[in-house]
Amino acid sequence: MPKEVLVAGDSYARLDPDAGHWANKWCKDKEYQITNFGLGGANHVSVVNEIFTKDWQRYDLIIYCMTSWLRAGVSNNSKSSAFLERVNNFLDDSEKSTFEKLLSKNILDNGFKGYANLSGFSNNHQNPDTFWTKETTNLYKNISIPFLARSNLFAVETLILKCKIANIPLVLATTPNDPTTIDNFKMFDTNIFNITHSLPYSDPSINHLSEDLHEEIKDKFNSEYGDII
Repeated sequence: MPKEVLVAGDSYARLDPDAGHWANKWCKDKEYQITNFGLGGANHVSVVNEIFTKDWQRYDLIIYCMTSWLRAGVSNNSKSSAFLERVNNFLDDSEKSTFEKLLSKNILDNGFKGYANLSGFSNNHQNPDTFWTKETTNLYKNISIPFLARSNLFAVETLILKCKIANIPLVLATTPNDPTTIDNFKMFDTNIFNITHSLPYSDPSINHLSEDLHEEIKDKFNSEYGDII
């Protein structure tokens, strides 16, 4: 049976039909099977939660493409009644089920509109005039930024912990040229793949990297983690 690899994260985990993906190229060379799970514009909380709704323990290796620590999910219902209904529904459900079971459900519930970050929505949800929406603006005006960053950090820490318990190798791949990620994770006993390649000014693919860049990153990954499984 060939080894199975999961590459998950935001848009950097997507497989482009033309440019491909460095992890897929590496798996092809190794004759491994690979599954791409990329949520464009997503935050860590949403991506990690979605991983755990899948049959994630069957994989021999998980490559997690990290993203911004200040991304969040926003609702498409600004009415107080809709907001209170979602709060009350969650509280009612938490009386009947454990948090682990309750939160294992798909996080993209009926109140979800899109992913927000400090540069606006992802491409599928941007306001074409301002790149900001009322929901995005209100979110960042009111939310605690340290709370948001810590929530995303806790999500990744949970992924690290569960992979260790399941004895599944995990590699955290940085966003290209992100100077904060390495320092944040030096304290953890986990694998870090630091992608230092410069990005082009315009996106050449749905995962923002050209085929040539994918080839370069694949070679770098193979030199560092070629024998991880």
